[in-house]
Amino acid sequence: MSTPNSTSQNNRANGENTSIPPQTICHKGFYLDGGDLYVLISPVYFRVHSYFFSRSTDNAFFKSFISAGERLDPNALPGTGGPEKAIIVRNATVEEFSKFLWIFYNEKFDDYSKAKLADWFTVLRLAHEWSFQNIKDLALRYIKTFEHEIPNVVDRIVAYEKYAPPVEMLLPLYMELVGRDEFPTDAECALLGDAKALKIHRARETLLRTQKKASTRLDATQIKALVAKSLGLTDAPTVNDATAPNGANAQDREPSTGGDGRP
Repeated sequence: MSTPNSTSQNNRANGENTSIPPQTICHKGFYLDGGDLYVLISPVYFRVHSYFFSRSTDNAFFKSFISAGERLDPNALPGTGGPEKAIIVRNATVEEFSKFLWIFYNEKFDDYSKAKLADWFTVLRLAHEWSFQNIKDLALRYIKTFEHEIPNVVDRIVAYEKYAPPVEMLLPLYMELVGRDEFPTDAECALLGDAKALKIHRARETLLRTQKKASTRLDATQIKALVAKSLGLTDAPTVNDATAPNGANAQDREPSTGGDGRP
């Protein structure tokens, strides 16, 4: 997944760019005419559309740039009003933020085939931290298609769980771990943590004891219920059905402007 060149100097001849400090630069791919939101990831300025960032749950993205208890003014959102009012993003690099923006500005609608697993984890992390549920669901769907690149089930669990994925994504992984012949290795237990490893141990014991008592193997539905109860996975969130399986939700893609369409 390549991103537009983030170190090229934009033409500063127009009046607006004169307000940008000379030691900074404008992102070549995402400093867009008509954009009303200015973002600085030193030393690079982005100019994009606040519309997309207003789609975060309860305006969580913009609220992260105001003081606790301060009321968000929808007519004066943080980062709008000119380069001198740019918001400073500290939890993403220029490259990472570019990858996140590409989800909105990809000109090949519903075609994200150029993105790699690491790219989707970048998108997932930022979507999770900024509360973009539709984008988070999209990233999880694509990550699921790359599971063969994370062959160890414990590595998959650990990679997913930090971003609070839906229960239907975690449960099959725990079913595989609980049902396999080998107990988690010391290294896997270290990754899972003592509390989670203990729950898995108890779930394995319960499964074996139940199957022995029944004199037969439990079916998938029974194993699913047993594992979900043992690990407390019954109340996890579910994937938003409104999220398109092969692309971003349509409401997150308007207006279709700017960007060079490359990941």
